[in-house]
Amino acid sequence: MNNALLHGLTEDYRATVAKIGEVDLTKLQLINVERFIPGTNLEMDWESLIFIKNFRRTNERHNTVVWTEKDGFFRTEMTSDGLVNQRMNAGTQNWHEIQTIAEVIGIQMPLPLVLGKTMAIKTSENKSGNHFSWLGVHAVSNLNKMSEDNRVRILLHCGMKAVIEDRVSRLTKKMFEAHEVLRFQQERHAFAIQQNTPDHSGYYPPQARIMEFEVRLYISFALKLIRKTGFDIRTNEAEKLTVDILQNKNQRLEHLDD
Repeated sequence: MNNALLHGLTEDYRATVAKIGEVDLTKLQLINVERFIPGTNLEMDWESLIFIKNFRRTNERHNTVVWTEKDGFFRTEMTSDGLVNQRMNAGTQNWHEIQTIAEVIGIQMPLPLVLGKTMAIKTSENKSGNHFSWLGVHAVSNLNKMSEDNRVRILLHCGMKAVIEDRVSRLTKKMFEAHEVLRFQQERHAFAIQQNTPDHSGYYPPQARIMEFEVRLYISFALKLIRKTGFDIRTNEAEKLTVDILQNKNQRLEHLDD
């Protein structure tokens, strides 16, 4: 077993986990994790993420535990969603784009975090205070239902097992959706490269769902932006304004309060 995998746990708890080869995350407590990383600008290996456990309901300051394959366990004062948003803000995607992709390909909330090799989904483990626990998708090898209700034993690619509070069917669905988002991102990226290669020859027909995504992305952003300012604009008005701007036509001033 990778020695770094259990780094950060107290000596007694680490010995127990190493003996049984399993981390029961439903029973893991803050006192079991001795390593604390201060600050709100954390550098962590997101590609080896296994789990982010939310302890928000304990009302303790250092209320999030992170587990990665390369760095083991540590506590942080950041919230679980704060960590995820920090990673999202450092990437090339944003939640508005992820939500628009979800609408186009037909997946439901909650949205996955998908940034290339970084993939994570919200779990039903310790969801409290509008914060959630997150499971690293790439860490999962297999899911098994346990005899206890809403308990899942996860076989990790690193060889360790983990237990979380959730359902196999829900986790399987959300992991599949995360991969669907990734496939769409890759499809969009490949299409953009194809369209913009200087020495290409021939005509590349537009792909329907990519074109739908591009239009939805701009229209929904315009709609949210205008409504956030307090104006009550209809969707079809936002669509017309957006199309005019994208096509660089009809640049006269529009009076939304007329």
